[in-house]
Amino acid sequence: MRISFKWLKELLDIPAELSARDVADRLTLAGLEVESVEDLAAAYRNIVVGTILTRDKHPNSEKLSLCTVDVGEPAPLSIVCGAPNCEPGSLVPVARVGALLPGGLAIAERAVAGVMSQGMMCSSKELALPSGNHDGLMLLEPGLTNGTPFARVVQAEDHVLHIGVTPNRPDALSHVGVARDLAAALSMPSTTPPPNSGPNPTPHGLTVTVEEAEKDRARRPAGAAASTPAFRVKPPSSTCAERGGPIDDGAQVRIEDPLRCARYCARVIEGVTVGPSPAWLVRRLEACGMRSINNIVDVTNLLLMERGHPLHAFDMDKLALERGRPTVVVRCAKPGEKLTTLDGVERVLNADDLCICDPDKPIALAGVMGGRDTEVHAGTTRVLLEAAYFDPSGVRRTARRHGLHTEASHRFERGCDPNRTLDEALNRAAQLFVDLGGGQVRRGIAQAYPRAVEPLEVTLRPARAAQLLGMPGKLIDEALVARALTALGLEVAGREAGAIRFRVPTFRPDLVHEVDLVEEVGRLLGLDRIPEMLPRGSGRLMQMAESPRMSAVDTVREALVAAGFDEAVNMGFLSPRELAPFDGEGTRIPRLTLRNALSEEVSVMRSTLLPALLRNLAHNHRHGEHEVRLFELGTVFHGARPEGADPRPHTADGPPGGDAYALERCHAGFVMTGTRGPAGHQARVSSPLDFYDAKGVVEELLGALGLRADLWDGDVRVVPAGDGVAPHLHPGKSATVMHQGVSVGTFGVLHPAVGQGLDLPGDVLVGELDLGALASRMPGAATYRAIPRFPAVRRDLSALVEESLSVEQLFGAVRGTRASSEGLLERVELFDLYRDDKLPKGKKSVGISLTFRSPDKTLTDDVVNGLHQEVMSSVEKELRAEVRKA
Repeated sequence: MRISFKWLKELLDIPAELSARDVADRLTLAGLEVESVEDLAAAYRNIVVGTILTRDKHPNSEKLSLCTVDVGEPAPLSIVCGAPNCEPGSLVPVARVGALLPGGLAIAERAVAGVMSQGMMCSSKELALPSGNHDGLMLLEPGLTNGTPFARVVQAEDHVLHIGVTPNRPDALSHVGVARDLAAALSMPSTTPPPNSGPNPTPHGLTVTVEEAEKDRARRPAGAAASTPAFRVKPPSSTCAERGGPIDDGAQVRIEDPLRCARYCARVIEGVTVGPSPAWLVRRLEACGMRSINNIVDVTNLLLMERGHPLHAFDMDKLALERGRPTVVVRCAKPGEKLTTLDGVERVLNADDLCICDPDKPIALAGVMGGRDTEVHAGTTRVLLEAAYFDPSGVRRTARRHGLHTEASHRFERGCDPNRTLDEALNRAAQLFVDLGGGQVRRGIAQAYPRAVEPLEVTLRPARAAQLLGMPGKLIDEALVARALTALGLEVAGREAGAIRFRVPTFRPDLVHEVDLVEEVGRLLGLDRIPEMLPRGSGRLMQMAESPRMSAVDTVREALVAAGFDEAVNMGFLSPRELAPFDGEGTRIPRLTLRNALSEEVSVMRSTLLPALLRNLAHNHRHGEHEVRLFELGTVFHGARPEGADPRPHTADGPPGGDAYALERCHAGFVMTGTRGPAGHQARVSSPLDFYDAKGVVEELLGALGLRADLWDGDVRVVPAGDGVAPHLHPGKSATVMHQGVSVGTFGVLHPAVGQGLDLPGDVLVGELDLGALASRMPGAATYRAIPRFPAVRRDLSALVEESLSVEQLFGAVRGTRASSEGLLERVELFDLYRDDKLPKGKKSVGISLTFRSPDKTLTDDVVNGLHQEVMSSVEKELRAEVRKA
């Protein structure tokens, strides 16, 4: 929201010592965050009014003139000019040396065709002004003093406060609303800034203490009520001179859907002349970021910015008649009806679109945008001025359905005032129509108000307010509470024992409960001035126990960062197209589709972290970064919970208190491309990453979690991924991580088809682990055992086996021997795998090492040889292998 500081000063007697930035700080402390302050005059710095004294031909150019210009300095400036209208005696804007024009041109003393020029005389185009002669110099009105700042001439000596208004504050979407909040803040105790002195001044030089509040009460004039605000907003008069005929002969209004439209009012102004708006109105709208259209439309926009209530003007001669009178009907559209809106787009309406209609057709989308057929134009002489209250949710649905977000819909969606503000805006706009366009206002208002919106009454206990705010009870007394809230427009409706009952105006729909009023009191006093103190009972800090899942997340993050990975954070939404290669278009993993998705690209909750990580990877590749290692830790969604919408128990998947509808999992995903290490003097080209690098990352993560991926005695097993387990992975270069028969993750090389779809060349390594499942399988406290007292004996076994035989099958044959069952076989490792054309067809050579050790004695060679022989026999018998006996 753009708020003009100059306009604020007209609405409120702001102390002279408060600058625009001081006011911005005060509003921010009061809950209206000012994001920035823009100095409009900065665009015209060093640009002043000047009078052309002389004009001579340029000695070196036929098209240029050499002028002397009086800009109010002791000596005139010598300026080279190429404009045809630089006649002596003309008043023009002059950019002096050091000026920076809105287009970015810096003015310096420089030679033009061999003659020094001490500035530049400007056209309206060069000053980024929409009006004026763009082919020559901008000629100013006579009577201006030389040297007058040009910003003053165009009424640009103003600051604009950019306020981030939260959705619950529709009243702050106007200058009157912001002025009301500022007046309330300035009316509070100790809001006049004292000198910022003393050993410990507050950040803004402000204090609130009981003593200061008592001094404030003593300073008030005798007889003044303690609750009387010191500052009052002074909005312009909202009376309207009615000099036309009765409204009953001019127009009539009918509401057919009172749930969507609680009130509709219209005034009729006849004999108006549509034309350009005066300069003050144009500049005021420009300060608010709006362009001038004509005097009628500009007035409606002015009232939108001033009072915050949208208005719309119809050309009344374009409305169809009912019983001889122009008639406005508020109804929902009929399916298939069409309306061409002001932006020139023909829109097909449906039954949920509330429309403003005449007896024949729709003429506007209620609360969103008017229709082109009934817009005010140069030939309009009779205007029907609309002011209404529409249901916020209905306006939001219509605006979103048609892809329209207008100044009007922005306010109606948040809730406008159907009573006082509506009346004031309607009457003031009608009077301005007459003041700026002539004509007469008909007597009375054509209106329908079938569903009255009444003010609420809310009770506030000052003692409760002090307790919630953590401020002294002597400070938050009845006088201060009444003073704060009445300054915001609330009225005291009655008093009870230790409480005040306030009547809340309908322009504050956010004030419903007692805590809402407490918040208003707190923000006006300044939440930054609440005393700092620890809560009662907080003498000692308690260490919160960390859940296994969070512990696993922290551990994995540290391990991946240590391994050279960078963390990515992506949204939890994906497009169905991105997710399709990973979930089989919803057949492998049930999808969770959003009912109110912002677009198709973010319409499905992610069931895997990999699509977004691959998108990040592709972005890096497009920018020339090929050595990329990224990971993400986050929640994925595997369809709806079987229990439906029941509250999630602590034992269920995912963190307690999360979305009870979704079946959530905590996952860790990673992607990596590039080479194994940088090229050096020994290896000119580094070897590319392959499947075993991804396997190493997974084993590193499992090790960090206290789990071992070892085929002999590991906690988890890494096995080839079966068909359909991971369709996004290369079928011959992928693996599954298993624990007690349950898959806890997959990794491998990305399927070439998926990589090509993302324009990712070469092998892309990816992996994803279910941290929730792994956390539940993490060992508890670390256990230790003594170093073995007796030596180990190693024997090797080499065998020729079938090509299809897996290492796990080989280990299985060893596990069934006596050495394993009696605990004498401590470790089995694969140390060699050999393939060659010289071997028999369909065969491969494998070598394993066997480590024998007894916990209570030294094994002799005879015992070890016997155990080794049993192992060889088992491998030969069970696997039909050819074991080398040498």
